[in-house]
Amino acid sequence: MTGIFLVFFVNQQIQAQGDTVWNTSVGWRWMLGSESIPAVVFLALLAWVPESPRWLALRGERATAEAVLAKVSGPSNARRELDLILAAGAEGQAPLSALFAGRSAARS
Repeated sequence: MTGIFLVFFVNQQIQAQGDTVWNTSVGWRWMLGSESIPAVVFLALLAWVPESPRWLALRGERATAEAVLAKVSGPSNARRELDLILAAGAEGQAPLSALFAGRSAARS
């Protein structure tokens, strides 16, 4: 997100390099290229993002989920967090229509 924010300032500097004709014919290419840099960095860093512990736990991969939680919150809290995830998963999932039901239906 920071990279995309910084690209706005880079694009402003690119735009200041020429007039409207230059920006229409050449400048936009430089602007598009400058936006690809943070996107590529983000894509590369995604390789180190662990899978969701909730997703892992609800699919029966509890040991892997606990290992991810131990990395994030420490081994002492990992088991407690995993128990909370499993308890929430045991309650079941609400249907998609619950998102659009309004406040009165959510309370009942």
